[in-house]
Amino acid sequence: MLIKLSRSALLTEQNCEREFYYKYLFDGTGIEAEGNDVTPAIGVAVHKGLESILNGVTLEYAIANALAKFEQLKPRQLDWEFDFIGYTLPECRFLIECLVRIGAMRAIPEILSQWSVVEAVEKKHIVPIPETSLGWVSIADGELNKNGLTSALSWKTTERWIDRKLEVPLIDMQGVSEPWAISQATGKPCHSVVMCWFLTGETREERGLGRRVKDSPLVRPWFNGKDWQWRYQWEEEGKVRRVGKDYKRTAVWEYMSAEEWIEALTKLPVLDPLRFQYVGPLEYTRPPWNEEAFVRQLTGKAQQLEALSVTIDYAREHGILQEVVDENFAQSTRGCPWCPYYSCCWRGMIDPVGSGEFKRRVR
Repeated sequence: MLIKLSRSALLTEQNCEREFYYKYLFDGTGIEAEGNDVTPAIGVAVHKGLESILNGVTLEYAIANALAKFEQLKPRQLDWEFDFIGYTLPECRFLIECLVRIGAMRAIPEILSQWSVVEAVEKKHIVPIPETSLGWVSIADGELNKNGLTSALSWKTTERWIDRKLEVPLIDMQGVSEPWAISQATGKPCHSVVMCWFLTGETREERGLGRRVKDSPLVRPWFNGKDWQWRYQWEEEGKVRRVGKDYKRTAVWEYMSAEEWIEALTKLPVLDPLRFQYVGPLEYTRPPWNEEAFVRQLTGKAQQLEALSVTIDYAREHGILQEVVDENFAQSTRGCPWCPYYSCCWRGMIDPVGSGEFKRRVR
């Protein structure tokens, strides 16, 4: 039986109705894969480190918290992946430490220069969805205040940056749902969301080696055996310059610590490489009509899903579950090979939890 909805749940349903069924309705509670993919695990770990810094702990303690969170999430190896323990995991840990250090050195001081911190910890708000028995779950990374006005804080990680992402908070669900939930839960108006993005680099398979790497200058800059370059090409005196042919992408973490690498980057004479690894902080305020439209849309979708969850419970009890699932939860086949529920949809897995690949979701 469905009892709560969240931004993640609605985005899952928009992406693939069948994935939503497995994740939130299967066998009454929903199921999720054991362990986590490294990319979202990196994001959660970085969030933990930044949260720790805002709470006033030392940088080294914040880094330790971030790395402990990464291990707690149990990053999992893909079927085709080689050298996961010896290469992929150390690279991820190095990247997490670099991003937490950049947050402490640059992003957080910028935030503190403009806002005071009301809540420095990730806080879950559960508020009733109008005209339903469901709750809406919203988790903000913190709460800020400027001139008596409250803002939700949101740390973001993204594999690459395009300027179009600057417009996303003006139209996406998070830009309106988090301020609305805080306002509903506290009784005090929350008028905006403050976002700061950290770049993790795109994930790709290293040619010929069968291992995943992060395409980030923080972990894989260019090296010729003597000198390091953090970017492949740049503009200088009106001309495009590139590194020499003797430079190769190299795992810098095999040569020095994250602290040493960040310090080296801060000493470059021209550009500030660290400023290219995050975007923000930026504040976004949505108009009142936008919030009203969100609440109406949320209410309508929640009513539909609440009714469907009752139908699923009935179908399970009367032996017509598969027919009802097929009729109400279409498979979006665009991303099936990469979906964690692939084996459930296409390999006939009858007992996902018993297989050891999945666990029941905790409500």
